[in-house]
Amino acid sequence: MRILTDEAQEMRDQFEASYGVDGNCSCHISPPCGSCVHEGNPLNQEEDDSCWIEEVSP
Repeated sequence: MRILTDEAQEMRDQFEASYGVDGNCSCHISPPCGSCVHEGNPLNQEEDDSCWIEEVSP
């Protein structure tokens, strides 16, 4: 099972505080928007292997 690193979780928390859990895309107004390029955006983190560690089951 993959879990976020501490740093990635901090970025995710910042993202959610600024843009909500689902983000707040405004690319239709002025791309790219802050929500879409934020390092804590779950869509961006999903593609970045450095955001994840493998949790070892006992």
